[in-house]
Amino acid sequence: MKLKLNSDFHDYYDAWFDLDAEYTLSRRMTDGPNKIEAFKLLNLMGIKTPKYGMVAELYKDLASQFYDGKEAIKKVGYDKVVELVVYTDINAHAGEGKIKVTLEEAREKYPGHFAVQYIPNDTRVFASRSERLLQIGSRRIWLEYTSADNWQSNCGDVNITLIPTDTTRTFKIRGIRLPFFAIDYVTSGHDRLAVDLNVSPGLRGTPVQQQLKAQDIVDLIKDRMVDIYNIPRF
Repeated sequence: MKLKLNSDFHDYYDAWFDLDAEYTLSRRMTDGPNKIEAFKLLNLMGIKTPKYGMVAELYKDLASQFYDGKEAIKKVGYDKVVELVVYTDINAHAGEGKIKVTLEEAREKYPGHFAVQYIPNDTRVFASRSERLLQIGSRRIWLEYTSADNWQSNCGDVNITLIPTDTTRTFKIRGIRLPFFAIDYVTSGHDRLAVDLNVSPGLRGTPVQQQLKAQDIVDLIKDRMVDIYNIPRF
């Protein structure tokens, strides 16, 4: 099949798309679900996530875990320990449109915003760490993102490495019929908790460039689109 690209950013494999084609891959930063929709979708697929919701409701939920009755709220400052990631723009990507604040600050300043419970990094080696499940057609690649100086693993002094496939072989994802996507996870003990669903992930500057040739990327996407949408191969 022939496939052209509709995108608002450049990646290393773009030249292998067709200039004139009946079918189009939309790969735009604004594509896909917003943050609220993404977390609901992940949960519907049985994928674990941190607690999420509007700040006012999250405050009640999280506070009840740490307080011994209503009066304890006035006596103990646990709400300054628990933190939330508040989304100031539920459509933003690439580390934009969100801030990390204490539960109390979120309640005071952002009661009507969508937020997610912040899961602290479970290792002290890095300021932050996450794992990215990257699905390119039938090919799955796991990447580790670490930041030495930022609470977001894709911001600041960032290092991206491959995660060996033998450590993720039993991990299964069902229900996503897309030719190309990524899910970002943070770890808490033995659990992976999903914190983002991205249908237009960037590959340039990651170890994927050493793993897959540009033409291979496009071929994998084409093959998956044929399977999903019953498109004739020729």
